[in-house]
Amino acid sequence: MNKSLKYIIASIAFIIWLVLAWFVGSWLHLQGKNLWIFRIALMGLGVAAFAVLIWWFYTSDKEREAEVGPTTGGAGDEIDILVREAETRLRASQLGPSARLGSLPAVIVIGEPGSAKTSAVLHSGLEPELLAGQAVQAGLPVPTRAANFWYSRQFLFAEAGGGLLGDTPKWLKLVKRLTPARLHSVFGKKEQAARAAIVCIDAETFMKPGAAQAIAASVEKIRARLREISQLFGIALPVYVLFTKCDRLQFFLEYARNLGPEEAQQVLGATLPMVSYAGGVYAEQETARVSQAFDHLFASLADKRPTFLSREFDETKLPAIYEFPREFRKLRTLLAQALVDLCRPSQLRTSPFLRGFYFTGVRPVVVSTPTSALVAEQPAAGAAEEEAESLGATKIFDRRKLAPSKGVSPVQEASESRRVPQWCFLSHFFNAVLAKDESALSASLASTKVSFWRRFLLASAVVILLFVMIGFLVSYVKNRSFETELVSAAQAVASGGQLTGQQLPTLDALNRLESLRSALDRLTDYQRNGRPFWMGWGLYTGDALYPDVRRVYFQSFNQLLFAQTQAALVKTLSGLPATPGPNDQYGPAYDTLKAYLITTSNHDKCTVDFLSPVLLKAWTAGRDIDPDRVQLAQKQFDFYSQELVNENPFSSTNDASLVARTRAYLSQFSGEERVYKVMLAAAEKANPALYFNKKFPGSAEVVVDSRAVDGAFTKDGWAFLQKAFNELAKYFSGEQWVLGQESASNVDLAKLGQTLRVRYQKDFLDQWNAFLKAAMVVHYSSLPDAAQKLTRLTSNQSPLLALFCTVAQNTAVDQTDIVSAFQPVQSVVSPNCQDQYISPSNTPYINALGGLQGCLDRANNSPPDQKEAAKSGCLNDVTTAQQAARQISQTFKIDRDNHIDQTTLALLLAPITPISAVLRPGPVSGAGLCSQFNPLRLKFPFNSRSSSEASVQEIGAFFDPASGALSQFYNAALKNLLLPQGTGYIANPAGTQKVNSEFLSFFNRASAVGRALYPAPGQMQYRYALRPHPTDTVSSINLNVDGQTLNFSGGSAQFKQFTWPGTAAQGVRLTVKISGGSELGFPNYDGLYGVFHFFADADRSQASGSVQTIQWVLRVAGGRPVTTPAGKPVTVEFDLDTGGLPPILQRDYLSSLACVSVVAR
Repeated sequence: MNKSLKYIIASIAFIIWLVLAWFVGSWLHLQGKNLWIFRIALMGLGVAAFAVLIWWFYTSDKEREAEVGPTTGGAGDEIDILVREAETRLRASQLGPSARLGSLPAVIVIGEPGSAKTSAVLHSGLEPELLAGQAVQAGLPVPTRAANFWYSRQFLFAEAGGGLLGDTPKWLKLVKRLTPARLHSVFGKKEQAARAAIVCIDAETFMKPGAAQAIAASVEKIRARLREISQLFGIALPVYVLFTKCDRLQFFLEYARNLGPEEAQQVLGATLPMVSYAGGVYAEQETARVSQAFDHLFASLADKRPTFLSREFDETKLPAIYEFPREFRKLRTLLAQALVDLCRPSQLRTSPFLRGFYFTGVRPVVVSTPTSALVAEQPAAGAAEEEAESLGATKIFDRRKLAPSKGVSPVQEASESRRVPQWCFLSHFFNAVLAKDESALSASLASTKVSFWRRFLLASAVVILLFVMIGFLVSYVKNRSFETELVSAAQAVASGGQLTGQQLPTLDALNRLESLRSALDRLTDYQRNGRPFWMGWGLYTGDALYPDVRRVYFQSFNQLLFAQTQAALVKTLSGLPATPGPNDQYGPAYDTLKAYLITTSNHDKCTVDFLSPVLLKAWTAGRDIDPDRVQLAQKQFDFYSQELVNENPFSSTNDASLVARTRAYLSQFSGEERVYKVMLAAAEKANPALYFNKKFPGSAEVVVDSRAVDGAFTKDGWAFLQKAFNELAKYFSGEQWVLGQESASNVDLAKLGQTLRVRYQKDFLDQWNAFLKAAMVVHYSSLPDAAQKLTRLTSNQSPLLALFCTVAQNTAVDQTDIVSAFQPVQSVVSPNCQDQYISPSNTPYINALGGLQGCLDRANNSPPDQKEAAKSGCLNDVTTAQQAARQISQTFKIDRDNHIDQTTLALLLAPITPISAVLRPGPVSGAGLCSQFNPLRLKFPFNSRSSSEASVQEIGAFFDPASGALSQFYNAALKNLLLPQGTGYIANPAGTQKVNSEFLSFFNRASAVGRALYPAPGQMQYRYALRPHPTDTVSSINLNVDGQTLNFSGGSAQFKQFTWPGTAAQGVRLTVKISGGSELGFPNYDGLYGVFHFFADADRSQASGSVQTIQWVLRVAGGRPVTTPAGKPVTVEFDLDTGGLPPILQRDYLSSLACVSVVAR
């Protein structure tokens, strides 16, 4: 393809893609953000693909230029001409017009010049038909200039001229023209056409001086060409090496002269099996393989010597016949090395592989012809050899070499005999080996390039299939969910009944109606603007559901809201007197009539900004309705007003007499009222209302302004009205569809215009003053929240400055009173603030807020023990920010009427004043700590009557000094309130809060328990000591506590150290021997808390210093004491020494721990 043409085609395709990317989203009915995401994704994909394609074109051209290099056009043209000629003949043949070189199995014949390539093909026995090139001239083979192409038995034979081995550009051009057709292989079931190579090597080269160097150089050159074929085709190329001119080897003619016709056609060579060298050294394995095959060939030649010797009658030839195999064997080393080097594989790319090596040569034979001829005498041995030497390669066909010698005498016979050259061991190589070697040829059918595209297409198909499956799945889930939402919402509202009189709908009923409205709103958007991409895929059911859902919604809307509202409109109009009273207003009656007409006969005149507020006002009708219901009703009226523009869901018939009566009533008002109302309506129709938080998305997180400014009072509305005041006659008749036909006769338009100007200016000022007063800065919930909101307020898109900018821009009109009234706002932000809010006038204020925000960030990120000090430091920044705000206010004009100066200052201070509350938090609360401890109090041993036991992990989660809740609470909240003293804590006299004494008592006791249980953090170990106390009823004691034993059999007892929990089997075993009686056992106490249960069952306890004497009475079932023969109860006493630690084993000690949530006051 022409170099520039492909770039042009790619560019055109890219442009078409961009155009399609722009329109496809619209065709799929995508809207808003989804549409732009889809367009950007498609365009990005197209740009990426175009860039990759251009890069590929560029690199391919560079590689081609590097490969081809500077060459003449003639060389390339010659190959192109030969290829075109060959393909023309193929298309004209019985193969059909689709025949191409790339679609046929091809054998590429290469070799050095003079290696008998052409002769080998001509005498292959295939009877090839020349497609292009020149193989014979004057009956003799001629050297190939560029290439010859033959066709035989479904194979294409391409002979490369010997000169191409050294001419890379021409060689690459030839190889590329033979590239197998890949397109049908990629998309079809058929593999690409097979490829093979025959390398012709002159055997005589092995016998010449310097053969090793010459053969190595030739092999290196041919190997490079074979690798180029393999890599360009992306195949493992089978290589057949044919050693020609073997008749030049010594004794070959003598050995071959007595071969029979069949023997002469047999294959002399070895076909090697295809192997992999992944597990070994290639050179070693291949050398051994080739050498072994060569040795078998040598042995075969040697084994045939007796047969050939018996056929020879010339005794002078016998030694030569015998010696030929030995001469042949001399080729072994050089030949094996050449074959190993020729097909040495690459570890990175596809490579050729050696399929076999074969030998062929020419022998002279005598044939009989039917015509008379001179028969040569039998030449002498020397002459025969000389003649045989001359019969090599293409020179074998030189008839002058075959002419009779001077010693020939003509003999006239019926038939004549003559010597002709015969190619030995060749025809069966082409017919029986090459043409039928399916296993080797099939190896070339699989191309890495075809495989890549197949894998690419398969991967693409998998990705597409996966995408389609995901699309169907997502579409099903989304449609199913949406359908369920619609049906559930419709069923929920359908159960409601009609309200009567002034009955208000319940909050639940309005919530159910809102759920249906929200779903219907989305469904309506899908109907008009197209469904989302992921809800399509043939599964979208919204079209079928839309009519029913719409009908159900408006039925419920009518029952809950609209019927009452429209009745209120009718009632208001019906209650109007015949003539206006002195205190009657024009506006309410006009608005009511206009709303009534819009809801009936003139729904096309509807605007949400007008109708929705009128309907909401008519519905509330002065009733005390909670804000939640009002907000829900507002949403329903907004939606109804939106839908009314397109279609009226209710009756379009109105009460004509009521309309006429109301028009007559309105016509009796003064012209001022009517005209002013009409002018405002016209201005609002031309200019949308201003909603601050809608105009600045995201601003409601920081600044909220719930007051909307009607379109007539925006800056554009001001310009509209100023023009309208000069065209009063145009507006005198009002909105004719509301008032009917009126005229402006007998009205002083100039005076009316001046009156309306004054009235409008007052209303304009009131509107913006109310807007400013309705603005508020959202309160802070925490220290991080304050820092985050201040970050927004100090940015170049500060919502607070945006609010001031909005007011400043809209009040910068051509009226000095308005400009003067809003001078405070314009002092903060200039009216020319459309590109930048921050200006020299407010920079100090913004910088002060930024300093405060930075201080809050630092305090928020401070370590717990430094947080309070950091927060206290921020109070200075609060004062600085307040001073900056007041400094701006010093330039404000005093407004004694509307107090806009005070309102503006209050807004400037609004982000600063609440910071003090954040920096000075309330008293520390222990509620969180108690919520973690109280679950423990429900379990044993913290509740001695509980059957549920606390785990070691639960105890550690609260008491462990390393990670327990108690220590964490101290580090986070108590370090500034409590000071360590001895083993406990006291209240910090310098603390900012007064610590509750009850909490301090609990905290000290809990801390002592924690230290007792955890002498080392993370490891529970409570140490105590027991000493048997002698009694007159027991003579010996055996005690086992958690695997720790104590034995006593009288005398002076010592304290024995114990640890809980033990490391062995947990529990308590106690056996005693009664004085003068037998041995008895106390009840066993098993489990982790066995020792606690053991001490809890003690009958008496008496403390003496740090030692506690505890007594148990041995009892039987029913609680009756066991007595000695003397009648005394059997008692056991132990002295318990805790070493100053809390006596947690004592009954009810842990139960007395009660958490106190009030930390400080």
